[in-house]
Amino acid sequence: MAEIQPFSEPLEAVTIGAQNQKAPPMTDKIKLWCFILLLPFVAAIGHDVWASMYKDENVKVKVDAGDIEAVKSFEASDFGYLFVTYTPEFYDSTRKSIGETTWLKWIDPVMQIYTFIVALFPLGVFTAWLVIARVFDIWPFSKGVGGLGKKNAEAKDVRAERNTATNFKYKRK
Repeated sequence: MAEIQPFSEPLEAVTIGAQNQKAPPMTDKIKLWCFILLLPFVAAIGHDVWASMYKDENVKVKVDAGDIEAVKSFEASDFGYLFVTYTPEFYDSTRKSIGETTWLKWIDPVMQIYTFIVALFPLGVFTAWLVIARVFDIWPFSKGVGGLGKKNAEAKDVRAERNTATNFKYKRK
């Protein structure tokens, strides 16, 4: 059996398309949107920490004194718990207006999911859209009006730049 030998030379990076083409960086607008969409997640985690450690006065005094073992366990809240606890009128009116069968089929499963997971949903949708936008070269990754590149009508299309790479020439015998 032949033994596999490691490469003696480092492999060179392979570029496809136009030479020295780099992905555009995330703009400040994209970073701001990501931060804004991350705030509900931070609020949900903060609420769960508060509910686990600081809601009960006896546990709060022990935690403030440094006895972290006073917290029996970290309990994450369900999304429905927030509605029932903090906005019961809104919860009741929404449940009545939607109807029992629709509520049980569509809304109740969402209400049983942890709050921090539901809070990450908008960020997940935005991230998926950013990936799709990058693949198809649409805003905010496209060059041209509103994109990262030139802001005039003569801006080159990224797809066109990728397709102008030098073609391979094969020598036929």
